[in-house]
Amino acid sequence: MLLASLLIPLLLAGGSAARADFSAEVTRGGTGRDATVRLAINDTEILALRHSTDNRAVLVKIADFISRAAHGSPESAVPAESIAVADGILVLGFDGSREYRIPLAEIIFPEASENGLARRLAERFDLALNRPCLGVSPPALTVPVGESRNAQLTGVFSSAIEVLNPHPDAVNVIVSGNTVTLEGLAEGSGTIVLRRGMSEVALRFTVQLLAAYFPERVTVELAGAVPPREELKEVVRAQLLGVSTVAPEASVDFLGLERIEGNTGDMIARVVAQAPNRIKVGRKIPVEVVSGPEYTEPSDVVLFSNEPEMVYGPGMLYQSNLLAGERARLAYHHQNRSGRTLKLSVLLVNLGDLPQRVMWRSGCAGPDVSTYLVGSLAVERYLRKLAGGQAAYLTLSRHAVACIFVSKLPANQSASGLMDLHLLSGSEVGVMVLAEEAGAGECALSPRNSLLYGGSPPRYEPAGLTMHHMYDLDGNWLFLRVGKGEMRDRAGRALIGDYGMLVEHVVTLMNSEARSRRVRLTFDATAGNAQGAFLINGRMVKTPVVRPRSPYTLRVFRLGPYEKREVRIATVPAGGSHFPASLVFSSEE
Repeated sequence: MLLASLLIPLLLAGGSAARADFSAEVTRGGTGRDATVRLAINDTEILALRHSTDNRAVLVKIADFISRAAHGSPESAVPAESIAVADGILVLGFDGSREYRIPLAEIIFPEASENGLARRLAERFDLALNRPCLGVSPPALTVPVGESRNAQLTGVFSSAIEVLNPHPDAVNVIVSGNTVTLEGLAEGSGTIVLRRGMSEVALRFTVQLLAAYFPERVTVELAGAVPPREELKEVVRAQLLGVSTVAPEASVDFLGLERIEGNTGDMIARVVAQAPNRIKVGRKIPVEVVSGPEYTEPSDVVLFSNEPEMVYGPGMLYQSNLLAGERARLAYHHQNRSGRTLKLSVLLVNLGDLPQRVMWRSGCAGPDVSTYLVGSLAVERYLRKLAGGQAAYLTLSRHAVACIFVSKLPANQSASGLMDLHLLSGSEVGVMVLAEEAGAGECALSPRNSLLYGGSPPRYEPAGLTMHHMYDLDGNWLFLRVGKGEMRDRAGRALIGDYGMLVEHVVTLMNSEARSRRVRLTFDATAGNAQGAFLINGRMVKTPVVRPRSPYTLRVFRLGPYEKREVRIATVPAGGSHFPASLVFSSEE
């Protein structure tokens, strides 16, 4: 008499199709008196018996029947009718004709007591027959060259996974447990096949280069005082690009510069890069800021980017090379007359196979509708940094392209700038001023495919001129010319206006009388409307737009009896203004 009977339909997952990945195996384990024979279905242990020829034969018959039924049944079901325990015997009945009787004394697993054995076996069958098919998630991976990405296998429990990789040059495959790791070796795409017994699954992959390969951290080396946050961001951007590998046509956006709490030196730069046929990449990069002594070395040559002054479309506005040890000042001034917004960039390109080191000091302004204002403001910012010895030391990796200035330039607006660029190493660095379509990212690095305006790049010397004068208050007024054409190109042609040249007038004032007297210093725009910025004995003085025959007073000096005083005036003729102009000292009597 049956004491326990359980009718079960052993259903397989996967719908009505026959199960291709089904497995039923009988294996032997242990040795001697502890030897066992075990039935496993889909990596799930169902039943373990003491090892004997009869016990093995029973389990083989059960495995064979269940396997044939699973692979051949269009209903995808195993027709088990009953699991029962009676009089110390386990009875397994299948399809009304097959019945297998196993003494409980022969059962090692599950626990062979009569109470609950049928239920536990039904649960083991249910677990095995409803385990998911072999799968992988996600079904496709995009892997950067030099990095790895993971996918997870489903339906895998203990069986070894066979890997079929027809693309070993592009990707390396590692399977550990239920994790599949793809390591990107070279650009390419294809399919990896993962197989377990008769079951297999495809994992598609694409290996691509990143839009940019950024360093783990960046050190920014400054001379003089640390600049304000926005200016420091420009230095960090330039240095980060200088030591990164950035794809051609890449767009790099700097999303922020944040100070690390509790740390006075280190910061975090957030950056995103993207490029056609490359993987978009975003990083948070630690930045160390180090400040050293002031930098006071003068520039020797002026790189003049002003031809054309009015820009009517994208193109290379200026291109020249810094030679080993050359100390140059870039002066640019351009107005967008294209009728649409353009983007103006200044790039440094390491043309050598070794890293290069460049000292960089800049004063940039714009965009603005006033061409006078941007030129004057650029001079002011440059002179302030020059007076403070402020600069940055940029390291450029081999063939690196660093963006040291970028700005959107709306139609009919102007941008102006002065930059000292001193090459401190022994190869060559290209200097480029580029106009691009505004649709590119914040800093797109695509200089090599751009049309160059004009012919040979204008280069002028000297980049600085200091002149000494004496003014006796009893004499005639003292007229000092600014921008009269002291700079010459290699063919000896003068640049009227001396745009980009640092002009210093050192004037000794003499009062030969025994009473106090006043001296007025004015700016006279003799060639046309002009606006300027002047360092007078270290104090910044700015002018509005000055018109001819309407001099603007810069300073009034009071000299005591028999006093002799030195006045030092420094300026750079501002882009967008009309030079030459005059500085006039006059006694107020």
